[in-house]
Amino acid sequence: MMKRNYRHDYIVIIMFVIILVINTLNFITYRKILSQRDKLEKIPYINVEKIQPNSIQYSSIIKDIEGREYIKIEKIVNNMDNNIVNMKLQFKGELYLLDGFIENIKIKIVYIA
Repeated sequence: MMKRNYRHDYIVIIMFVIILVINTLNFITYRKILSQRDKLEKIPYINVEKIQPNSIQYSSIIKDIEGREYIKIEKIVNNMDNNIVNMKLQFKGELYLLDGFIENIKIKIVYIA
């Protein structure tokens, strides 16, 4: 009968230690997450520089497109609005060239806006 009580006491002690270790690890990870969140909140205010947009006109974009061998301008439509111009482009070449061209357009749109 004594052995049975000791066994139960050991099980209770082991479970208590396990719960204590789990709570300690939980507290440590919670602190790490809080410190990382604080770092992320501070980063944009420290490292961000204002980008001065260049005055890019539609004519410079069209000249840039005409300078590429793998893209041909088929049609340009100006919709009486200064901010909208529709272009129909024909692409000939490898897919990576098209991907690079689209990325360049995205970069220029960011500077225009």
